Order: sequence, then structure tokens, then C-alpha cells
Amino acid sequence: MVTMQKVANYAGVSLATVSRVVNGRGVSPKLSQLVTVALDELRYRPNAFARALTTKKNAVIGVIISQSLNQNPLITAFISSFQFFQIR
Repeated sequence: MVTMQKVANYAGVSLATVSRVVNGRGVSPKLSQLVTVALDELRYRPNAFARALTTKKNAVIGVIISQSLNQNPLITAFISSFQFFQIR
């Protein structure tokens, strides 16, 4: 897993600079471009769990089903669609 610290080391900038770029805060265009290239090259993806902890928001969907999943194929398709969109 690529961390912000790894991106910072790769780009030769501080961890704070990477954080500012990722969060859209004030960074010079030159530094922003440098960090963005490093983010892309290392394929950095923000950690959704860490983001949820800091923002106190998450994208959790709870589903309660009263039937067995094997009894109704529509329910299985419904749940699968949630999983598909969660990954995206």
C-alpha cells in the first residue's frame, strides 16, 4: 500500500505538502504538479477508513434481509450492485 509518506519521499517533499495537495489546500502550482505526478506514478489511493475517521463521515450502507439469499436471486443481484459501486 502506498502511503503519503512514500509519496513524499518519492517526490522529495514533506509529508505536509503531500497532504495539502491531496486535500486541495494552498500549494504552489509547481509543487502541486510535482506531487500529482508522484501520486499518479505510485498509484496512490486515499485510505477510505482513515478519511472516515478524520472527517467523521463514511459511506456505509446497512442492509437487513429477512430471507435467505438463496431464495431470491433478485436480492443477490441487489447486494452485488452495492458491492460493485462501493469498489468504484
